Amino acid sequence: GSLRSLWGTAPTNFVVHPTQHQILPNIYEEVSQDTDATITIADGTQSETSFSLKDAKTNEELKRIAVFDSAVSQTHLVNEEPLGFKPAGFDVFPEMARVYKAIEERLNEDINKRERKNPLVGSFVAPETKVSRFIADLNADTDVAELHELAKFGRNEEARLAEIERRTTEIRSKSVSTTIQQLEETKRNVALLKSKLQECAVFLSVEKRTVYRAQQVTFEEKAHELATQGSDSFKQSFLKAVGTPEWERFLVAARDLAQSEHTDYPIDTDHCLLCQRPLDAPSAALIRRFWEFLASAVRQGAESAGEVLNESVEALKSFRMDFFSENTTMREHLSKIDPAAAELTDVVLGAMDRDRQEIVTILESREGEIRKPTFEISNISQLLTRLVEQVDGDIQLLTEENVEDAIAQLEAQRIELHHRQVFSQLRSEAERFVSDMAWIRRASDAPKRSLNPRALTEKENELFRTVIAQSYRERFAAECQSLNCTVPVQLRMRGQRGQTVRSMTLRGDHKPNEILSEGEQRAVALADFLTEVSLNPANAGIVLDDPVTSQDHERKQRIAIRLASEAKDRQVIVFTHDLVFLTMLVASANEQNIDLLTHWIQKHADGTPGQISLDDCPAGTPQYRDTKIAKKTLEEAKVAKGSNRLELIRRGMGELRRTTEEVIPHFLLKQVVTRWSDRIMVTALRKINWNNELIEDIIQIYERLSFSIEGHTHTEERAGGLPEPNELEEMIASVDELIRKARKER
Repeated sequence: GSLRSLWGTAPTNFVVHPTQHQILPNIYEEVSQDTDATITIADGTQSETSFSLKDAKTNEELKRIAVFDSAVSQTHLVNEEPLGFKPAGFDVFPEMARVYKAIEERLNEDINKRERKNPLVGSFVAPETKVSRFIADLNADTDVAELHELAKFGRNEEARLAEIERRTTEIRSKSVSTTIQQLEETKRNVALLKSKLQECAVFLSVEKRTVYRAQQVTFEEKAHELATQGSDSFKQSFLKAVGTPEWERFLVAARDLAQSEHTDYPIDTDHCLLCQRPLDAPSAALIRRFWEFLASAVRQGAESAGEVLNESVEALKSFRMDFFSENTTMREHLSKIDPAAAELTDVVLGAMDRDRQEIVTILESREGEIRKPTFEISNISQLLTRLVEQVDGDIQLLTEENVEDAIAQLEAQRIELHHRQVFSQLRSEAERFVSDMAWIRRASDAPKRSLNPRALTEKENELFRTVIAQSYRERFAAECQSLNCTVPVQLRMRGQRGQTVRSMTLRGDHKPNEILSEGEQRAVALADFLTEVSLNPANAGIVLDDPVTSQDHERKQRIAIRLASEAKDRQVIVFTHDLVFLTMLVASANEQNIDLLTHWIQKHADGTPGQISLDDCPAGTPQYRDTKIAKKTLEEAKVAKGSNRLELIRRGMGELRRTTEEVIPHFLLKQVVTRWSDRIMVTALRKINWNNELIEDIIQIYERLSFSIEGHTHTEERAGGLPEPNELEEMIASVDELIRKARKER
C-alpha cells in the first residue's frame, strides 16, 4: 500500500545520507513486484508525489532526508567518510572545479580544431618570391597589415602585370632603345599631369579664393556707396526703385540715347526722350544732374570694381582643365600603368571644376560665400611622383642591363605579381590560419595556466580549516555532551577533492570500534550524525532505526530529549521496538510542546510483517488524551447505516472508554506514576486535586461506556437498547467535561 501514512507529512525536499541501501521488493509475496510509493509533501498544499522505489536513490526530494541505522552508525565510526553535505558556500569549489574541467576540455577541443599545418605552403611555384616566403612563414606573430598589403591585387596590379608582359614582348621583338623612348614619353606625360594638377590647385587655392573674396567685398562696398548717393540725391516719395541697379541701368541707357540726339542734350528746346513732350527748366535741370551722377568718382569706382570681378570671372572661365579628357596622351599613359591613379585624377579634376563653376556663379551674381577647396591634391601628387620614379626605375633597368638581364628582372617582377594575384585569392584562408595560430597561443598561455585546480584545492582547505573544521568540532563536542558521551574521541577533518572528509580516533590512534562498547559506539555515531545534520542547511528530515540499541536508561532519556528538540527544526521519524524509549519520546515531545504522530507496525495473522495501525501505538497515551478519535468515529457513524453504524458507535464508545482510562494517570493523578517508565514524579503529588464527586463521575462514565462495547454481552434492556449516534455524541461531551474537571490542580 501507500507509504503516505507511514511517513506522515514531510517538508518539500529531502536528503539521503551517502550510505544508501538497496531497496528490495516485498520478499514475502509469491511473485516479487516493483512497488510504488506515494509521499505527501507539506508545501502548503499537501501535494502528493508518486515515484517508483527503484528510483528512490535518484529522487531529488528524498535526497534531503538523512537516515541513521546500524550500517550508518558503523560508517560514522570506522571509515574516512565524506560529509553528507557541502557546508554553506563550499559547494562553489567542486562546482568551480567542474567548470574548470569543462572549460579546459572545451579549450583543448577548440585548440585541436584550430591546430593544423600551414595549408598554403606549396601554393606557389618556383622561383621563390617575397610573397611565397611570407606565406611559408605564417604564424601567430604574422603582421596582418603586411598580409593585407601583399594580398592586394586590384586594377593597378593588373595594369602593372600587363605592362611588364608588354615590355617583355617589346624588348624581345624590338630594340631596347625603342622601349626606353616609350618609357621616357610615359614619364614626361605623368610628370606633366602632375604639373597641370598643381597649376589648377594654385589657380583655385585658398590664396586665390582670398583674392576673389576681397574683389567681391570691394565691389559690394562701392556698389553700396553708389546706391546710397543716388538714393539720397534723387529720392522721391512716389518712386521706390531710385538708387537700385535697375534704376542705374535705366540712366545709362537714357544717356546713351540722348547722345545719339546731340551731345548737349538737354537744352531748352529739347523734348523728353520717353514721353516726347517739351522739357521745362526743372526737368532739364534734373536730367543734367543725372548725367553728372553717371560721371561721378563714386560711379567710376563702382564700375572699376565690377570690371575687376569680370576679369576674374573671364580668367576662371577660360582656364583650361581638359588636359586629362578622353583620348589624351596623358590619360592613355596613366591608365596603362595605373588605372586607379587615372580614376583618382578624374575625381580630383571633377572637384576642381565644380569649385571653379561655383566661384564663377558667385562672382557673376555678386552674391554668395566662396567656400574652402573641396579637393585634396597631396595624395594624387604623391602617387604620380611614385609612378614617375617607377617608370624611371624601369628606364634605368633597361639602360644599365643587357637584354637578357632586363628580361630576367621583368620576369621576376611578373612572378612576384602573379604570386600576389594567387595570394589575393587565398587571403581569407591565410587570415584564418594566422588568427587560429594567435588564438591557440593566447589560449595555451594564461588561460590554460589559470585552469589548474590546485589553487581551488588550497583555498578550500584554507577556508575549511579556519571556518568549518572548528565549528564541526565544537558542535560535535556539544552533541556528545548532550548524549553523555564523555569519551576521549578525537575528530579529524580535512578537504579532499572538493569534499569534507572526517574520521574518528581515540587516544593512541585507535578506532572507536576497537575500544568503545557497543552502546558508546552507537552514541558517538549518533552524536556525529546529529552534528552533520544540524550543520547541513539543506537537511529537511531524519529517519532513525532503533537509535537506543544497547543504551542504558539515562542515555535513552537524553536521546529522547535530543530527538524531540531536533523535531523543532526538521521532521524526525523514529522506528523503535523499545516501549520504554517510546514513552520517553512521548513525554519529551509533550514537555517541549511538539506535535507527535505514532503508528503501530505489527505482523499479519499469517506471521508476515507489515500490518500498520494508523495513529496508534502500544503506549497509546497521546492519541487518547482527548476525544478527537471518538469524534472522528462519530462523524463516520452519522453517515453509516445498519450494522456498520452499530459497529462504529461501539468502537467510538471503546475509544472514549480508553480516553477515560487515560484521564486517571495523566490528568487526575498528574502523572506521578506513568506507564512504561520507572520514573516517579513525587513533586507532582502537590498538584493532585482529589474530588470524590469527580471519582464517581469517572466510574459512572466508565461503566456506561463499558456497556456499549463489544467486550461484554448485555441484554438490550440492560444496555437501554441499541446505541444511536446521539448517545455517542452525549458521551463525548461527558468525557470532555470529565477532562476539564480532572485538569484542575490543587
